[in-house]
Amino acid sequence: MDKDMQDIQQLLDDKQATDIKIIDISSLDTVADYFIVCTANSLIHSQSLANALEDFLDERHIHYRVEGFNPGDWILVDMGDVVVHIFTQKTREYYDIESHWNNMVEYVKSRRGNRSQIETEESPSSTERDAG
Repeated sequence: MDKDMQDIQQLLDDKQATDIKIIDISSLDTVADYFIVCTANSLIHSQSLANALEDFLDERHIHYRVEGFNPGDWILVDMGDVVVHIFTQKTREYYDIESHWNNMVEYVKSRRGNRSQIETEESPSSTERDAG
């Protein structure tokens, strides 16, 4: 799917989507591995981006589902491992999903790192146990 993700990013860029970001959420053990987020300049533009993406996925025989085509201010194209979010500017600013998911990824990475550090710090070495 890596090549497909690059091609999707290029397709969105070619179709004038702006602020295209790829968010790696694979460490969360959640519904997808990546989110691709972009902004359309109008409802018609967001629907046009979704249509172009659907054509691209159909050509490659990639299974997907689409939600939010109408009204079109937040269109979600779900391919399983990759989910594309097409927003209008106002809706993207309102929901701000990038910061929520980025914060969650950082939190999970931090928790996983801290857990192993705590276990290491709390378990005394065999020499400390013998001496105590």
